[in-house]
Amino acid sequence: MQRHVDYDRNGTETEVQLRYPEQNAEYLAQLRARLRLDEVLAGATTDLETLVRLTGRVHALWEHSGSQQPSKRDPLSIVEEAERGGRFRCVEYAIVLAGALHAVGIPARCVGLMKRRIEKRFIAGAHFAVEAFLKDQKRWAFADPQWNIVPVHEGLPLSGVQVLETLQEGGTPRTCTPETQREIGRFWRCLFLGIDRLSRSRAGHRPPVFASEADRELAWYWPWLRQYLYYFAVRVAQPTYDGDETAQQQTPPPRLLLVPLGAIEPKVSHRRFPFTNYSYTNSIATFYADPD
Repeated sequence: MQRHVDYDRNGTETEVQLRYPEQNAEYLAQLRARLRLDEVLAGATTDLETLVRLTGRVHALWEHSGSQQPSKRDPLSIVEEAERGGRFRCVEYAIVLAGALHAVGIPARCVGLMKRRIEKRFIAGAHFAVEAFLKDQKRWAFADPQWNIVPVHEGLPLSGVQVLETLQEGGTPRTCTPETQREIGRFWRCLFLGIDRLSRSRAGHRPPVFASEADRELAWYWPWLRQYLYYFAVRVAQPTYDGDETAQQQTPPPRLLLVPLGAIEPKVSHRRFPFTNYSYTNSIATFYADPD
C-alpha cells in the first residue's frame, strides 16, 4: 500500500522565490518557426488547448530513447538533432515543450519528479515533465510530452501535486485531447453563461466524463506515474536562451525541491549524483506561486 503524501498548505511563501525572467525573443522566434507553431496552434482559443497541441507536437518529434543524450541542452539544438535522427530521453521532451510554451508566451518550467527512495535507487528514480501556467485560468497545468498526456479532472487541468491528490483520493485523471478539451470547453461555457440549464443540472455541475480511447490505452500510466510523485524539482530561474543554455552546463543552475512533510531532504540521487545548488521547501505556496 502506497503512503499518503502531503505538503505544507498553510504556510506562506518562503525566502526562495521562483523567477521567470525576460527571454531571448530572437531565439524563441526561431524555435517557433522551426516547430511551425503558428500552424500547430491555428484556431486554438485557450491556453489549455495550446498546451494540449504543443504537447502532441513535441511528443511526435522523435521516438523515446532512455540512453541517448543530445550534444546541447537547449530546445532548438535538440529539435535540430532530432530532425537528423536523434532519439532522446524524457528530460529532452520536457526541455523542448517548455521552450515551445515560452515561444508562444506561456510561462512554463521543466519539473523533475522523484521517487521516495531517490537516494538509494541505482536507476529509474526520476522522470521529467512540464508545468505550464495557464493565464486564462490562473492555474498550473501538468503535461508529460514523452507520453503525450495533459491530465484533467472534473473539467480542470491539474498541476503535478494535484495529479497526486486526485490519485490519492481514488480518482483517475482524464487524458485531455483536442476532442475532450473542446467538450470540456463547451460545458464550462454553458455553466458560466447560464446556457442549457437542463444539461447542466443533469451533469450535477460537473462536466461529462467520457472514457476516450486515449484514456483506455493509457490506463497503466497513472499507477506508473504515481511512484514518481513524491519530490518535485524546478529551476529557481527559468532559462533566458541567451547562449548559456546551448551547451552542457558545468555548474548546475539553482533548483528548488518540494519535499513532503516528514520526509528527508535528499542530498544525492541514484547514489552518485549530488544535489548541487538545491534549496528545499515544504510549501505549496512557494512552489506554485504565480509567475510575476
